[in-house]
Amino acid sequence: MEDFFGSLKTERVHGAQFCTRDEVKAAMFEYIEVRQSTAFAPMLRRPHSS
Repeated sequence: MEDFFGSLKTERVHGAQFCTRDEVKAAMFEYIEVRQSTAFAPMLRRPHSS
């Protein structure tokens, strides 16, 4: 879990300037969605064995 938050800070927070909480929420949501979709993409593409 610490690795996730470290990556989040490095990739999204450091150097970024947000004017509102909504901007922060949108950036966090986008980061999580992209990270999750790329993390699970290989599993979704595997054919099922029968």
